[in-house]
Amino acid sequence: MCVCVRAFGNMFEIFISSCISRLFSQGVTQDGLQVLLGQYSYDLTGPTVQTYPKQTADENTYSRFKFSIVNNYGDDEHTCIYRVRIHGDVLP
Repeated sequence: MCVCVRAFGNMFEIFISSCISRLFSQGVTQDGLQVLLGQYSYDLTGPTVQTYPKQTADENTYSRFKFSIVNNYGDDEHTCIYRVRIHGDVLP
C-alpha cells in the first residue's frame, strides 16, 4: 500500500506558502479502529506527485482512510491540496 499526494496544480508558485508540508494517514477498520499508517513530509523541491509507502507492518483490512494535514509552508488561512490517492490491493 502507498499514498500519493499532489499538492498543487500548474500555478503553484503563487500558492507556495499554502502548499501542504506535513500530513499523516490512518486506516479505519470495519470496527472503527483507526490505525496510523504513516507520517509524511511534502518536499517542494521534489516531483509534483510524491509517493509515500505505508510505514507500519500492520496487516489490517481497512474500509476507509483518513488524511490529516499537520501544517503547510506558512499560510495561516488555508492549505491547498490537489489530490490524494491510495494504492493497494482490493480484497473481496
